[in-house]
Amino acid sequence: MERKDFLMRYFEQLGEVIARMIGFRKRKDWEHAHEYIDEVSNNFLGIDINEFKEIDNQELIDFILKKQNFTFEKMKILAELLNEKGETYFQQFDMIDASIFLAHSLTLFNYIDTEEKTFSMERNQKMEFIRQRLSNIELN
Repeated sequence: MERKDFLMRYFEQLGEVIARMIGFRKRKDWEHAHEYIDEVSNNFLGIDINEFKEIDNQELIDFILKKQNFTFEKMKILAELLNEKGETYFQQFDMIDASIFLAHSLTLFNYIDTEEKTFSMERNQKMEFIRQRLSNIELN
């Protein structure tokens, strides 16, 4: 029961993070958006999210499982944070960084979707949205 309460608080905080990120993007406050997501990734997961720019998408899962030893819960949070970072870059028209972070997010969501035996409509919708974003980047 204690673990469930902890996870509930964790995901509630993640919802607050996403809401703040949306606010930053609406105001086009890119600097604060990036500072905030960097701070949150460090506080929530103990990682520098910007290091993921240097990780090849093919090596992502191996890196997370072996070097970071992330649980599914942490992987879900990381996938969300990578998506938020990628979406921020997308709205800044920085398509190179947007494609890196969005592709990493999609890779993680795909892995979670395959390995976790629970279907999530929300996750599938998010994955489809990311695929659309990535195809828009490829068309430009």
